[in-house]
Amino acid sequence: MNTFKYFIRALRKQKVISSINIFGLSLGFACCIIIFLYLKSELSYDNFNVNKNRIYRLIIPTSKVGQYSADVTYRLGHDCKNNITGVEQFARLYNLWGPYTVSHDNKTFKENNLLYTDPSILNIFTFTFIEGENNKAFEAPNTVIITKSISKKYFGKEEALGKTINLDNISNLTVAGVVQDFPHNSHFHFDFLVHEPNRLESWGDWVKQSWNFTNIKTYVLLSENYSEDQFYQEFQSFVQQNVEDGSKDYVSKTKLQNLSDIHLYSNHILDDFDTKGNINIIIIFFSIAICILLIACINYLSLSISNISKRMNEINVRRIVGAKKIQLLFQHIIESIFFFIFSLLIAILFVKAVYPFLRDYINLYFEINELRNIWLLLSLIGVVTIVAILSGLYISNAALKHKQIQSINGIQLSKDIRFSQSSIYLLIQFSLSIILIICSGFIFKQLSYVQNTDLGYNKDSIVLIPLGQTQKTAYSLKESLLKHPQIKDISIASSFPPNIYQFSDVQLLDEPNSRSIHSKNFFCDYNYTKFLDLKITEGRNLSIDYSTDENAGVLVNKTFVKEAGWDSSIGKRLKNGWNQKELTVVGVVNDFHFKSLHEKIEPAIISIDLKKQLFEMGIKLSGKDLNTELNLVQTEWRKINPQTPFDYQFLDEKVASYYKENREQARVILLFSILAIIITCLGLIATSILLAKQRTKEIGIRKVNGARVSDMMTMLNKDFLKWVVIAFVIACPIAWYSINKWLQNFAYKTELSWWLFVLAGLLALGIALLTVSWQSWRAATRNPVEALRYE
Repeated sequence: MNTFKYFIRALRKQKVISSINIFGLSLGFACCIIIFLYLKSELSYDNFNVNKNRIYRLIIPTSKVGQYSADVTYRLGHDCKNNITGVEQFARLYNLWGPYTVSHDNKTFKENNLLYTDPSILNIFTFTFIEGENNKAFEAPNTVIITKSISKKYFGKEEALGKTINLDNISNLTVAGVVQDFPHNSHFHFDFLVHEPNRLESWGDWVKQSWNFTNIKTYVLLSENYSEDQFYQEFQSFVQQNVEDGSKDYVSKTKLQNLSDIHLYSNHILDDFDTKGNINIIIIFFSIAICILLIACINYLSLSISNISKRMNEINVRRIVGAKKIQLLFQHIIESIFFFIFSLLIAILFVKAVYPFLRDYINLYFEINELRNIWLLLSLIGVVTIVAILSGLYISNAALKHKQIQSINGIQLSKDIRFSQSSIYLLIQFSLSIILIICSGFIFKQLSYVQNTDLGYNKDSIVLIPLGQTQKTAYSLKESLLKHPQIKDISIASSFPPNIYQFSDVQLLDEPNSRSIHSKNFFCDYNYTKFLDLKITEGRNLSIDYSTDENAGVLVNKTFVKEAGWDSSIGKRLKNGWNQKELTVVGVVNDFHFKSLHEKIEPAIISIDLKKQLFEMGIKLSGKDLNTELNLVQTEWRKINPQTPFDYQFLDEKVASYYKENREQARVILLFSILAIIITCLGLIATSILLAKQRTKEIGIRKVNGARVSDMMTMLNKDFLKWVVIAFVIACPIAWYSINKWLQNFAYKTELSWWLFVLAGLLALGIALLTVSWQSWRAATRNPVEALRYE
């Protein structure tokens, strides 16, 4: 009880220092809680699946060493199930290049999140059924499982089970179940799971037999106690006996990827679901949390120790009247615990208050309801209490190690604090802050580089419209739109960059072993290269003037030429594994980024297909009045396709969406960097106040002897600035290493410019000057007579 009284008395006597301590600790704890909850969410991906430890995804190598694709052949899962004893179940997930047109009664929507699958998917992953039953949902073909949110969208409060929806005006699907939406921490999400095997198999038997049709994500469920090594041993035996020689080499390199590794350890894997996580980002965020916690705790220690001289009379009186060291030790520990627990409670309230901002503006997702978890709260209190006890021990040791007379005079303690402990604390704090400033600067520089780099194609004022089942009316729409002067150009193709779909293995027929190159396919009209401003570097463009171009002509990019090892490309013969067509190279286009800048440019081929592969229309607007021009496109669409919703996306927005996660990470790091600097400045203000008070007599004597205000400010500021400079020297190599690690996520990256390091150092120096100079000026302009009388 007495200890609590001492705590309250200390708060009243030292309102400014105590307020700074509590605010700094609260801010630091809040940052750490936010980062902890975010990391907890990232590390918990796919944990809701009961069989998570036995679920694996099949991945196959690409032409690049160490790089894999999540898309495998249609047949691979089935072959594993029939030939490998440890494979209990397999299931495929694939889409057919949406968006899809889904309708029920008078409701029609464009849907993107639709996946085709096998009935066995229900035995591999964990689904929570609201309507229907797990073991009966996919008993019949042409059925669909929908999520709760989709059920509400199409059927309102009515029961969805047994009702029929129409897909792309082709298939009628019966709702076989309604399930809870997959949680955020799942590596894939869906609105519709469709069991319609004939949809893909209707393309022909080659789909079932081909080792080159690689657009299917496949999962296997292994038996209990069946190891990966056992799988590989049986799989190699299967490959040697059943796979044709041309495909045997790369099929034999198929790997298993455990479900728990998919989210954070898939940077080397292409063609994946959703936005992937990154273990390096986890490390960066964890490091930021440690930095902020250190800064906040160092602030508390620095201010508490600097403030000891103000409490030494009280401590010495207690020692003289018989108080034992253990009692004084206990007092400091309890005071620290009070400070830390009170700050933690404020931090929790702060996290709850800012959560909507973090979720909506920064898109930093975590489960705020976790703060209601009693075990989590107890863990936080336990950790904070341990840190508080260690802080109390350290502060108590600093107070008790001085002799009583020295403590009462305040001479030796003041000297130690000014030249030793406070300086070291400031050095650590500013080192951490400068590291965060440099990292933030380089992250934004990289994002600026990504947004402004030449992608190799034109993306300005281009609207992309998915065609879906309106392929038949595509040319009518094109003809109608081109009548308007606001429409500059139109092209129809399978896809426009950036795009991750439609890869296949392309055989080099002129080589003795007919080796294959894994390539991106662009199927298009004759206008495609002109529309995107792709540059022809060798040969000619595809042209309607050449009758063979529609069925046998092909353009390749420079990376394809490089991987093929050709000196001259024109006339080379290829066989596309996608449609088994034999093609002849008529020209070479310059490399262009058909994926994000996270990945290197890969081989690509461009060929003509005017009938089947018409999935997307690109419309180049004049750009003078985008809203008016977009309304014009929408009007013409509704005239020709009145039953199909109008859907569109600007190409530059599509490109920007590939870096959404990076922008969000940059905002988070910038936010925490600013908070770390604020906490550092709080400590700097409080430390400068205390040190100025400790040197009051010296300031008065110097002024009486003719010292100017500028001399006093220089004297008070120089120690702080010296340690900022040393902190900058320490921070630079650590920041350089951290940024290098982060830039590994990009195949194309900005340079590590020296001026950003200098700018960060100057910014830290400026912050320190502004923070300290105000208090220094106040101390230096005081009447020296009052200062001496005060002493």
